[in-house]
Amino acid sequence: MAEIKSMSGDVLFEMYQTTRYLKTMKGISNVAVKMTDMKYKQKVGNNLIYAFEYAIQFKYEGQLLYSPDISLAISLDNGKSFYFLALSPDSPEILKPRFSQSVIDKVMSYYILY
Repeated sequence: MAEIKSMSGDVLFEMYQTTRYLKTMKGISNVAVKMTDMKYKQKVGNNLIYAFEYAIQFKYEGQLLYSPDISLAISLDNGKSFYFLALSPDSPEILKPRFSQSVIDKVMSYYILY
């Protein structure tokens, strides 16, 4: 699960970098990251896994725009702390030690290949 811990920083840093960049662009205002939909919740022992949609929202020329994506929130201590994992082709291998194949298949069903 060290991979989840190390990737958490990457996901949050990417969100931060994107919002920081948008705030520097002319004509863009009200930049925010919002959770827009909880797609899936599962508890396995003390492990929790949530698939959720989030969006980086901003206003440009008076229009509210957003860029949605899906991420995972994972807790290994019954919800006391959470780590974040962007869905990727590597996600099943990372999740395999703690979650069943059916849970992995369900969260991967939300993966969107761009």
